[in-house]
Amino acid sequence: MKTLLRVAALVCAVWAVLLLVGKERWVVADELTPLVRALANTLGLTYVVLAALFAGAAIAPAANRVAVYAGILLMALNTVNELYQLLVLLPLPLATVSLVNLVVNIALLVGLIEGLPRLAQGDTPN
Repeated sequence: MKTLLRVAALVCAVWAVLLLVGKERWVVADELTPLVRALANTLGLTYVVLAALFAGAAIAPAANRVAVYAGILLMALNTVNELYQLLVLLPLPLATVSLVNLVVNIALLVGLIEGLPRLAQGDTPN
């Protein structure tokens, strides 16, 4: 569970950097309107907070169950969103990033859900 939470923190940190610093490199200048910049900055800051939350929860997952549940919810919602993007919104060249993100989200989602019983057993007194 600790490793999965660290990986989730790393994924969130990468998205934060891409959204806050790298958006000019992968978005065409004409499409980078002030609204898009503002939304990307807001989402990037949100990912910074989530990265800190998951990194802190990785220290003691049993004591931070809410963060684990938040990670499961985030990965599940991201999976649904990525599927929608792949199937409806994005053309093929742009869909590569969504496909990679989909695979990472599914792997983290399955790992976090699979680790829940062990997390519960660690909380029970022996």
